[in-house]
Amino acid sequence: MEENLFQTDYMNILKVFRSLNTKPSDALRDIADNGYDAGATELRVYLEEKKLTTEQRRNNGKQLERIVISDNGRGMTEYEILKSLVPAETGRDRNLANDLGYFGIGLISSGLSVGNVIQVYTRSASGCFYSYIDYREKQVNPTPVNLVRQCTVEEIHKVLNPYLRRGSTGTVVILSDLCRLPASRNVVDDLRKQTEVAFARGYYSLKDKLSVYVNGNPVRFYDPLEKANSSHLSPVYVIPVTKDKEGNKIDESITVQFSVIKSRNAKRIYPKYQNPSLATQGFSVIRNGRELCWAQNFDMWAPTPPKNAFRGIITYEAKQLDELIFDVDVNKSSIKIINKEIYAKIDALRHKYFSEEVEPRYQNQRATNAVNREEKKNTVSISSQRTIQTTLKFENPNKESNLVVDEIKSIDLDELTFKDAFTKIEQWQSLLKTSN
Repeated sequence: MEENLFQTDYMNILKVFRSLNTKPSDALRDIADNGYDAGATELRVYLEEKKLTTEQRRNNGKQLERIVISDNGRGMTEYEILKSLVPAETGRDRNLANDLGYFGIGLISSGLSVGNVIQVYTRSASGCFYSYIDYREKQVNPTPVNLVRQCTVEEIHKVLNPYLRRGSTGTVVILSDLCRLPASRNVVDDLRKQTEVAFARGYYSLKDKLSVYVNGNPVRFYDPLEKANSSHLSPVYVIPVTKDKEGNKIDESITVQFSVIKSRNAKRIYPKYQNPSLATQGFSVIRNGRELCWAQNFDMWAPTPPKNAFRGIITYEAKQLDELIFDVDVNKSSIKIINKEIYAKIDALRHKYFSEEVEPRYQNQRATNAVNREEKKNTVSISSQRTIQTTLKFENPNKESNLVVDEIKSIDLDELTFKDAFTKIEQWQSLLKTSN
């Protein structure tokens, strides 16, 4: 009876993991975090396509066969790989001051949010090991215990050696039966772009420690503040945190910095996710060097066009501040500020920056744009008049020709039909011929 109760609960846990609404790109980044925590200096993601005929691809678009995430970290022991696919277990002690992991469910929850099967191959100082979880098998036999064994010679040659690039240690995670991805003709290209953006932003603060590749191509890290090319960059503000939940003394701090980014920047690889807009304005939160979320306003302001160019970064170390100042969601893609005093201090800094930099710069830019439009309009007007004079073959403007020019300039081209255009041209030519 007790065993059946436990098994039912276990399946409910797996179902919850699959229903966390984790974005596929965030899921891949969450899995990659484990590699960094294992000391990796290199993370690689491969989106491997199904082999389709030309007709199949034309009818249904590209399709993914599987997704592979590899790292050159220290790998896992037999005990660690056993624990890796058990909810809320890691098999090792966490370094909360540096680790990107938090709940101990990243591999299993993120993997199952993408597909039905997670396979793990690892090479460590203690040997090469394999484990897996198959959601469909668990529905039939809902046991939390997963197979763990040594890798076969074939697995070493076909999986570990190529994906670890013959490295001495590391881990390879393979996601297959990808039934949880969006049903889209563009799923392969969309996921590649979204993954590159997630990794480029997510690991920017770790760029000196980590290299990331997607389908063999290096990811170009992206600075959310665009510090090297912003219109304005604030100082770094430090907010001290001196007491823990029990009132004991601690020596921690949160840093905050703002910028106003330019409307255009040639270094933006994916403008949709980087250009100023209602969807991109706001804060990024960096926990232990890894961006958790971006474009957050924390209900401090209502997103409007004058704030589109605003960017902010909140940075903190997790050891003392998780659950004291910040509440991280399960899939590490959003966060809440739960300390009212810290919230108020960040909001006051933000409000001052809006008043002194963001809004004045927006108004100045609007004024500049208005002047530029007027100058362009005048330039176009003079150019148009000369073109009209040449086209209608009159060299010496007179009263009739000026009337024609004025009428042409007043025409709404969006409403003009070809028939009306030819009729008017004939009328103007007749008028000008008579006047000459």
